[in-house]
Amino acid sequence: MTGRSGLAVALLVLLASGCMGYRDYYDTASDRYDEALAGARPATTDRRARCTVHVRRYLARTLEEPVSVERTELERMAEESIRQMQIFKPDRLGRNVERPDYHFIFDVTIETTREPGLFAGLILPFDRGREYTVRLQVLDERGKPFTRYAAAAGTRQFRHLFLLPVAPFYWPGWAERRAMRDLFRALTVKLIEHRKEYL
Repeated sequence: MTGRSGLAVALLVLLASGCMGYRDYYDTASDRYDEALAGARPATTDRRARCTVHVRRYLARTLEEPVSVERTELERMAEESIRQMQIFKPDRLGRNVERPDYHFIFDVTIETTREPGLFAGLILPFDRGREYTVRLQVLDERGKPFTRYAAAAGTRQFRHLFLLPVAPFYWPGWAERRAMRDLFRALTVKLIEHRKEYL
């Protein structure tokens, strides 16, 4: 049994090359997130806010997913960034709010340089870049531009057998989730800093 277990482990190591990822850059406004939340005093209004999220995903500059694809997690983060302004009442903020005073439109773009193949990183190293951009346009009750915000972040992923020792500590999924979280935290900070304009 020991021989078979050793063979199974060896095959697993060969097939699962070391994979690591890290956050390459991000909007530093997200560093002020906790401070911004602590300083935001609730100031509710009866105004309504609609939240819309459009997502475009590109692979090697080719559109992979159209705007109509739903992204529940991104929609949740977008709505939460507006909610943390502590202005709009819960029942006056959402995707289906009618006759909104403000329409928050999040355009999310995810650009990936390339995707790994089955044997990526086994012989030759594999690397991939991913850029996340969110452009937020706010429209007023007449549908006219009120203001704009933007945030960006990027991650890198590397695969190679020699990276196996560090792979558990730099898991690409963690870096990608952190980059996306930082995007919406940066937007939250910017919205809180200008929240008086919405009252």
